[in-house]
Amino acid sequence: MRYKVHNLRPKPCDDYKGVKLTESLKNMFVNTHNGLRNKVADHWNIGNMNLVHWSRELEVMAQIYLHTCSFAMDPCLRIGTRRLRVNQNQVNSKHLTGRWPGYSVRTWYLELGYEVETFDDYVKVLERGKKRNFTQLIWPNLEFIGCSAA
Repeated sequence: MRYKVHNLRPKPCDDYKGVKLTESLKNMFVNTHNGLRNKVADHWNIGNMNLVHWSRELEVMAQIYLHTCSFAMDPCLRIGTRRLRVNQNQVNSKHLTGRWPGYSVRTWYLELGYEVETFDDYVKVLERGKKRNFTQLIWPNLEFIGCSAA
């Protein structure tokens, strides 16, 4: 699937300013994901936790959606010729720092607070409906991540 990112024009907002994702930032994002996923897998004895890898396709998908300047979740949840299902996490901060990938992933990890010590605690939180970012971060079958920032 190919996208022409350079031809996009933001419609709802004219002050869109994308953040350049360097290889270093992408690696920080992947390494932070894998570190926290490993911690959860070890703590909860999850034997099938995948390592995640960077996806350029998901990065471009995120760039395209950010150009809409919408804070709602992107309704496009199937991509590619195999129509792979995707999900999204978001973090909103007025002040992005050089280490924002790590900050974002840790924010998702801490979304549930410190009351979740066991898998049973986590299931109780799921029943209350508070699950989105953390669940996607630790989903064992997750293979690819990609993001963008503005």
